[in-house]
Amino acid sequence: MSDDDAPAIPALMQVDLAKLPIWSGELKKDGYTCEQWVERVNRAQTTAGWTPQQTMAYVYNALRGSALLWYEALPRYGVDDKDWNVVRTELLDAYSRVQTTRTAVIGLSNLNQGADEPVNDFGARVAKVINDLDRLMPAAARQPAGVVWPAGFTALAGFNALAAATKQDVLNDAANKAVWNTMNHMGVQLFISNLKPVFRDELMKNPPATLMEAVKAARHLEKIKQDPKSTAAVSVITTNEANDEFDPQIEALSTSFKSWLQNKRGASRGRGRSRGNSNNSRGPGRGNNNSQRNDNNSNTYNTC
Repeated sequence: MSDDDAPAIPALMQVDLAKLPIWSGELKKDGYTCEQWVERVNRAQTTAGWTPQQTMAYVYNALRGSALLWYEALPRYGVDDKDWNVVRTELLDAYSRVQTTRTAVIGLSNLNQGADEPVNDFGARVAKVINDLDRLMPAAARQPAGVVWPAGFTALAGFNALAAATKQDVLNDAANKAVWNTMNHMGVQLFISNLKPVFRDELMKNPPATLMEAVKAARHLEKIKQDPKSTAAVSVITTNEANDEFDPQIEALSTSFKSWLQNKRGASRGRGRSRGNSNNSRGPGRGNNNSQRNDNNSNTYNTC
């Protein structure tokens, strides 16, 4: 690359970053919340190194509809409409969602995987509810109070010389980690318990430790269910997935899921056993699928 071309790279970058997503103030039309749009603007500003005034010039080009009318009214309200830091505060005040403990609890009451909702979408919905609860937690509730240091600590040389603020910072850090782990555990339980029964029952046999692990495991089960090859040896699913009673599909998924877990963990003996069970289950299935379904749905796949 020549020296003449070098200065053009930042300029091209500026042009791309300046193409901010449109914001009209209508969630259904925009497809994202005010907070999400502001976050996009902030990231573009940080990456490009814009000043608040430069940022506002690009923001103005992205405004549409009622949001543009609102912006044009700011000077009449006595607001500096040329400074993004000032406008951002007013924008969030005007358009951000009202987040209260009540709204978060309402989100909990609706936390069930929809009939056609992918595992990915449901997992993100659970994470959002947990994040909302985490943000709404009062700061005072995160700060340990009345902690008595053990005698072994206070006897250490220099311990009493530490500033009280330093000791409190250590406690606060530990408390924040405890809150994070608690919220994560809550998320795992909410995710698994509100999954479709066909996925939930399988995950409850080996509960994942984190929300990410739970989503990945459920996503794998979802792929098994959607793969035509995985259902070649089982009857077509016609039962209601909302039924909590025994479902032969759960056992079919269980067999495939166990095989996946064994391969993932590198357990050679487990893999051999899984292949043996799989061959046994497919053998009679090829000869008489109809009689197998009519006789007993659980006989072939009851490998637990």
